Amino acid sequence: MLEDLIGKNARARKKADSRKKTAAVAAGVAAGAAIGAAAGVLLAPKAGKQTRKEIAESSKKALSTVKGKLEEAATRVKTAKATKSAEKTEAPATGDAAANTGE
Repeated sequence: MLEDLIGKNARARKKADSRKKTAAVAAGVAAGAAIGAAAGVLLAPKAGKQTRKEIAESSKKALSTVKGKLEEAATRVKTAKATKSAEKTEAPATGDAAANTGE
């Protein structure tokens, strides 16, 4: 029984680590996309006013994307915490319970 609990704990840690890595990769991709878009706009041969307008638009779009990713990550963290909390409250009964019932 103890080995099962240890194994469950190890699997839960691996899942948590995997989620953290996934979130970090997603954040990196979003940041890279924003930087690439800004660089593309800055390096394109256009009028200054038009370039500034495009920078503002692409910045707003990138900010919106990053906010969305952060909200998704926050939701995943809350869900993981709730799941972990529920798992703790649903701990398997031990042999002591049977002894207390008089069996």
